[in-house]
Amino acid sequence: MVEMLQIEIKCMAKSIKKRPLMSEVVNMLEDIIRRGGPAIRNPFRKELEFAPFANRTFDFEDMSRATAEVLGRGTFGYCYRSILLNGKVIVVKRLRGVTAGNMQEFRQHMAFIWRIWHRNVALLRAYHFSRDDKILVYDYYQDSIFALLHGTTGTHRMLLNWETLLKIAMGAARGIAHIHEQDGGKLVHGNIKSSNIFVNEKKYVTVSDVGLAKLFDPSTLLSTPTPGYRAPEIGKTRKVSQASDVYSFGVVLLELLGVPSLHTTGAGAIISLVEWIKSLPRDEWTTEVVGVEHLRYLNAGEASVQLLQIAMDCVAVAPKRRPRMAIVVKMLEEMSCIKPSNESSSEDISEDTRGQPSIESGLEDILDGLLPRLTL
Repeated sequence: MVEMLQIEIKCMAKSIKKRPLMSEVVNMLEDIIRRGGPAIRNPFRKELEFAPFANRTFDFEDMSRATAEVLGRGTFGYCYRSILLNGKVIVVKRLRGVTAGNMQEFRQHMAFIWRIWHRNVALLRAYHFSRDDKILVYDYYQDSIFALLHGTTGTHRMLLNWETLLKIAMGAARGIAHIHEQDGGKLVHGNIKSSNIFVNEKKYVTVSDVGLAKLFDPSTLLSTPTPGYRAPEIGKTRKVSQASDVYSFGVVLLELLGVPSLHTTGAGAIISLVEWIKSLPRDEWTTEVVGVEHLRYLNAGEASVQLLQIAMDCVAVAPKRRPRMAIVVKMLEEMSCIKPSNESSSEDISEDTRGQPSIESGLEDILDGLLPRLTL
């Protein structure tokens, strides 16, 4: 503090000749930082801010040297699969169009996302904020529901067995229901689609892009809608809601039953899956939508009809007629006999989190991180 004050006095000297050059000021500041040790970080160096529960096995420099593969461009920016030199695979999301005006605001929102702790919600491991870059780091999951069903190019269709289908549907529903409970029960995901719900080799499901909608202008979600998933009322209200999340989840359920989110009519016109289903007589829903061959493969009998009905409840035209996600979870549990999940189960927590502080014990670290880096 005394040294910083001395630099300030030198810079404000009345005599121009006694004021140091800016290069000299930089050198003095860097000298203070070097002697200050890890408690004072270099503001000119790019760094990652890790979640309290994350194991710090790499830094920004390691990430910049990693082998990267572009996974695609989504609503919020580009996504990359990066292989670090230590062999760890991560997902790096480079955001575009963030409305958070400063680091403090961005950091506060990252702390909020870290508190959304659930086995079916993708954990934000780390982030980086600078004028030119806003970067998020997540664990890597090999397949999204979309890739699992249609392949990475979307050119083929894969049928899921009934047990796998239900496990995936239940995991996604529980994740979205938990998201809706946050922020006083007001949080909206805003971008539910099969490419944003990931599955590992054990069919363990996580919902990604959680909390990101609040970092962007609402027009971002409206100007780049994903065909087929957008609730009909959004065109009028110009905003997403928990009810529109439910609608999007209903479309995902229909996809799991084997039908793409867009359908081509006999005349060659492309319409949404929901429009096509509702154009059919109700007694033909199961055979026409799911298909006789797929029904035989599922071998689920009346249960497949029940799941189709839950999906159709979710995609009701009127938002008020759609069930809340907590109700959807209960309906899925009743029809599947899958017991409510134990969120604290150690076997469902990534290896990187074992031996690390719990999210509760990490809240103090989060709050400390909200303070300025240098305290004069």
